[in-house]
Amino acid sequence: MPPSRLHFRFTSRLEPFPSATGVTHIAPVPEEIANEWKAAKVRRLAGTLNGVPVRRALQDHADGGAFIMLGRPLLKEAGLTPKSTLVWDLAPDPKPEDLDLPDELCLALEQDPEARARWESFTLGRRRSLTYYVANAKQEATRIKRSVELTHKLRTHTLYVD
Repeated sequence: MPPSRLHFRFTSRLEPFPSATGVTHIAPVPEEIANEWKAAKVRRLAGTLNGVPVRRALQDHADGGAFIMLGRPLLKEAGLTPKSTLVWDLAPDPKPEDLDLPDELCLALEQDPEARARWESFTLGRRRSLTYYVANAKQEATRIKRSVELTHKLRTHTLYVD
């Protein structure tokens, strides 16, 4: 990643963050760094967390401040525990609109033109959320099952948002 004025290396800590789906974790971003990214209208970041490649969103706290959300798969991959020091090396994502679709989801969408058309009508954020649901299944069989269920719900307008 080429250095730029929006490329930062910083440390953070892991904090529990209750959510609707259970407790996840967040990492606060230093205010001066978050303000630089916000002023440049940067929301998607790419780089490393303790040497592990990451692509994440900069999010705002309702109480002020900014943070990056971390799920269990990333915590495990990076070998992080609640007492770990997080070393971030981040810059604006050069391709913020790229989604890493799992093969299972790609195949399911290719086989269902109606579901694909509806998928394409969604915002990038909604597509990213649905992709995350499929991609974070540990086993291939689960990713296949989720992909088939998702395309069915797309086609029949029975997603949770319908």
